[in-house]
Amino acid sequence: MKRIPSFRIMVMALVVGMIIGLVGPVVVATEPTTLVIGLTGDPKSIGPTGTNNDACVAYRVYSSLTQLDKNGMPAPDLAQSWEVSSDSLTYTFHLNPMAKFHDGTPVTSEDVKFSILEVANALVSHATQGLIPSIDSIETPDEHTVVFHLSRVFPEIFDGRYGLGPRCSMVLKKADWEGTDYFTNPFNLKPIGSGPFKFVEWVKGSHIVLERWDNYWGEKTEIEKVVFRVITDPTAMSLSFENGEVDYVPHAIVSSDVERLNSLPGKEALFHGTMCGDTVSVRFNLRKEMFQDITLRRAFAYAINRERIPGLVYYGGATATPGYVNRTAFSAWWYNPHAIQAPYDPEMAKTLLDKAGYPVGADGWRFHTTIVYGTNFPEDAYVAELVKADLANVEIDAKLISLDYAAWVDSTFVNWDFDLTLSSTCTGPAPTALGRYTSSNIIPVAWANDMGFSNFEYDELFKRQGAEPDKEKRLAYLYRMQEIMVEQEPGVFLVQRGAASAWNSGKFVAEPEELWKEGLGYYMMHLTGVRPAR
Repeated sequence: MKRIPSFRIMVMALVVGMIIGLVGPVVVATEPTTLVIGLTGDPKSIGPTGTNNDACVAYRVYSSLTQLDKNGMPAPDLAQSWEVSSDSLTYTFHLNPMAKFHDGTPVTSEDVKFSILEVANALVSHATQGLIPSIDSIETPDEHTVVFHLSRVFPEIFDGRYGLGPRCSMVLKKADWEGTDYFTNPFNLKPIGSGPFKFVEWVKGSHIVLERWDNYWGEKTEIEKVVFRVITDPTAMSLSFENGEVDYVPHAIVSSDVERLNSLPGKEALFHGTMCGDTVSVRFNLRKEMFQDITLRRAFAYAINRERIPGLVYYGGATATPGYVNRTAFSAWWYNPHAIQAPYDPEMAKTLLDKAGYPVGADGWRFHTTIVYGTNFPEDAYVAELVKADLANVEIDAKLISLDYAAWVDSTFVNWDFDLTLSSTCTGPAPTALGRYTSSNIIPVAWANDMGFSNFEYDELFKRQGAEPDKEKRLAYLYRMQEIMVEQEPGVFLVQRGAASAWNSGKFVAEPEELWKEGLGYYMMHLTGVRPAR
């Protein structure tokens, strides 16, 4: 039997005593066509200024140029067909002429062009890492034709995150957004999209309601209403699912609850992989003078025991990560098995701390620092406690600061107001993910280069790999980039985690099941394959 850490027992005891107050207003789905989804916090917005996690709401409201199928391959969405030139530099997309926004106005090629070149270029770091630098121009010869002219071959042009998939080609109504401040535009809070569900209401801290849009131009859904319930406490989330108040909990079930919830009649809960190789890491704010010292950063890597985290926190739902890229089915061909971080060695950490000029002071500490983390992933609090304990073992005092998801995004990515941050980031599925750490991506946008890491060789290699048609040459560039990250140690990558989700299979059938089991339903797909169980 696995031993539960004492700090977890104390936290859970406190939580159970407060649980009624934390759950908030109960929205029980009595109708078989109402799907209730649990969220760990309010989105930052329901629109382009949101983040990956906000997509759970946004991708139901908005359509994109292309979608993904269950295998992660490009599939039609607004674009019902397309052609590619022989040199792979020109892509011609034909929009569905029936596509309309929820206010009844047609979706046009100008809306697509504006959404990508103006909005995604300004707000979506994934786009600036891959898609945008490859675009020379976009032509709109008529209302239903969009022609992309690339300046270079871009192998990941249909990638779900970095290409013309859902993340970078969420299509907005140009008339509602052009000439506005994207961050304060009221359509962030009351969105008008062209997806299968239309927005109804958002009560902050409580719920968001979407209704099926009966004039949807694509595949119709049998679900009439989607209610997103905001439940910030992980124990309350599990109980709400167990009691039938929530039908789907994407990526937010506490690891210790998976086995119990999966044993309930008509319920399924499991660990599952993610396409992107989701990694939990401790990241330095390299704008701070002390963290510009590579000797100090390497001391942190030696001080933190990555190997114990999977067993103590994730109950088998994670593995310690050796480098800065996790090996998945998607990244296996470009993963460098020799780019390995420093091993756990607290004595070496102390030696390096002395060398860096941080001896133990009169108060028993070498120095004091802070680690911020968000509440959107329930295990992060326990990971932070373990990191804090490891640092204390080498006489570093780390104060933990817990922030709700939106506040954590602002602190880490927008305002750069942190010493260290505990972050969950993607290391794939495509090599374009390495663009996260380029100098040009040091921008105040969610999931950009929050660390402020800048290395000229790394930047040049990233440019070369993105335009290199020879696979072996490209692989050499990618291998070297991973070696640079290990040499420079801009953060300590801890674990590759498999997310834990839960699904009310007694009430709803998901076709295909990969819709939720592989995380695609959470990030990309429209939920049109979900139907009431019969």
